[in-house]
Amino acid sequence: MAQGLRIWGNKKLNPSITITSGYNDELRLTADGVEYVASIAPGEYEVRHEFFDAPDLLAVLNQALKNAKAPITARLGGIHDDTPRTVIVFEHQGADPAAVLEIDIRSTCYSTLIESIYGTEDAVQ
Repeated sequence: MAQGLRIWGNKKLNPSITITSGYNDELRLTADGVEYVASIAPGEYEVRHEFFDAPDLLAVLNQALKNAKAPITARLGGIHDDTPRTVIVFEHQGADPAAVLEIDIRSTCYSTLIESIYGTEDAVQ
């Protein structure tokens, strides 16, 4: 059984997200003590809240994580409180039940995609 950790941001994703090279294209994460720096491809990406999808954004995020050799996957998640919102969820899968995942606030994409950490939970599949 795979185990790991999920962590999600608090940023309500805008309907259109622009990633600009050298401005908001860097994602820094640490998984189990190893730092990974992922470079997100520049472009404009659509987030469709009504359909709960952002295929191009997720594709470039996951490609950036893969290129960085990070054992992490990006997904969409929903927060359902007084201000419902679609957010990015990062999931670290591994065999270790003590998996650790952190997102560095120095990531240049932090304010665009994450804003703050809303929550974490164990990911067991």
